Amino acid sequence: MDAKSTQSSGFYDFLAWLDANWKKVVIGAVGVVVVVAAIAFFKWKERQSEIDANRALFSLTGLSAMGTNGVSPDELAKIAQQHPNTSAGERAQLLAAGAAFDQGDYAKAQSHFDAVLKGSPAAGFKAQATFGVAASLEAQKNFDQAIQKYEEVARQYPKENVAPQAKLAIGRIYEAQGKPEEALKLYSEVQNKQDQFEYWQGEAAERKDRLVSRHPELKEQANAGFTDQIIEVTTPPAPDATNP
Repeated sequence: MDAKSTQSSGFYDFLAWLDANWKKVVIGAVGVVVVVAAIAFFKWKERQSEIDANRALFSLTGLSAMGTNGVSPDELAKIAQQHPNTSAGERAQLLAAGAAFDQGDYAKAQSHFDAVLKGSPAAGFKAQATFGVAASLEAQKNFDQAIQKYEEVARQYPKENVAPQAKLAIGRIYEAQGKPEEALKLYSEVQNKQDQFEYWQGEAAERKDRLVSRHPELKEQANAGFTDQIIEVTTPPAPDATNP
């Protein structure tokens, strides 16, 4: 049998199979179309939800990206509830927490920060919310819990802007608790860390100077930390023993 005859035979066999199984083929094709359409609709709905959430938030806060413009925490929280699983909704919840904190309602602020963490926020929002929980606990004088949360921020989000702030906050609590040595260690750590944000390095240096002025007995310890930093930066590498 030549090649053309073989191809013709295969084609007719396929037609015969298709005639016997056309219902299954149609159902399968329709199923694929439905799945593709569902995925496309879901993505469109997701984009539309984000657009709607941004519009709702903008209608309250105007051009301020992270300001409340006097909007109440409850109004902002309502936006978050109406637009869950959107970045604008998470931002609204953070703004609600910040507004409550500014009003001195630290328990409500903590609940809003916790609400952000219960969702699936982006890393930056999660770091801010965790820091907010810590600050709310500190404001409520729950210092031990606040320290734990600040430590969580510094440990889990070392590259975020709130990481050095968390260490400075722990130092502030240690000062209030009469633990100047522990505070000095944290201030020195923030000041000396080479990849930290420059502003917070300067803030740490100022706090350390003020701390030493109140506790002269810490001057030697503070200077030792500064000397260690200089040695770490300027000491040249050891010569290669194989190339004298």
